[in-house]
Amino acid sequence: MGSKPSPDVRSFAQQVAHVADDQYNLCAPAKGETRKAAYTEIENTLSKKTDLVDALKKAFAYCDGAYEALTDVSGVETVKFGNSSRTRFCHVELEFVAYLGTLRKRGWCTCA
Repeated sequence: MGSKPSPDVRSFAQQVAHVADDQYNLCAPAKGETRKAAYTEIENTLSKKTDLVDALKKAFAYCDGAYEALTDVSGVETVKFGNSSRTRFCHVELEFVAYLGTLRKRGWCTCA
């Protein structure tokens, strides 16, 4: 899980950890919460497969609450994210596609 195609690319384990981190980073604002851990806490601290699988399961379960709580009204409410503001729908949209990275990197996401 630690091999990399090149030094400037995440290893598979780091990519899995990154996905888990982003579950918390993007779903916390959608839930009206603030993540207490560092932005890359999981990526910086876990590397074993069993730990990463467990972290990923917990992270996805955390986001389930964000999805379940969204309504037509709450979804369009604006919440703070860093120095910008986004709707709750945008946060869960970004969470859903964050592991691919393509929408934001290529400018395909309408909630920049």
